[in-house]
Amino acid sequence: MAAHTQNLDRLATFTRAPDTRRRTVEDRQARAADLASPVDQHRQEYEQQRQQPGPGQGQGLRP
Repeated sequence: MAAHTQNLDRLATFTRAPDTRRRTVEDRQARAADLASPVDQHRQEYEQQRQQPGPGQGQGLRP
């Protein structure tokens, strides 16, 4: 029985290490996405403003 318990402990150790690494990588990616989000939002707003003519623009000359 002791060998069985040791094998389960070993398996748990091997399983925990990659799981911890995966969580760490996912957390870093999530933080990076959160930090980049406001910048991307401002850029998108800027691009939308540049593409749409404002009042009095793009209407051409009136007789």
